[in-house]
Amino acid sequence: MLERKQIKQVILLGGEHSNHLPAIIQLLRERGIGFKVCVKESHQAQKKGNRFLLHLLIHEEEIEYLDSQAWKNAEKYLLNTYGNEAFILPEGASCKASLAGAASLSLDIRR
Repeated sequence: MLERKQIKQVILLGGEHSNHLPAIIQLLRERGIGFKVCVKESHQAQKKGNRFLLHLLIHEEEIEYLDSQAWKNAEKYLLNTYGNEAFILPEGASCKASLAGAASLSLDIRR
């Protein structure tokens, strides 16, 4: 769908421990589609589980931390920030198309 609509940038919403973020990030990278990850500001120091995986997959400039106030209205905030320049994929999104990226994730990390 993103390629068909010629979407060049995707804004991903989710928690640092979300399952969908690593899979979708990998799919977007494989397809050459730009992205920005927006997560709620965390006060945890230790990176483990999906949070650890997420930070292996992205560069610092690809993540934006939203404070509690911005997170409450994240989609509205992002629409005001990015307008129609990007496709916003909300938190909890499920995307069958991300399965291919998820399946190759461990191989890509190993490389």
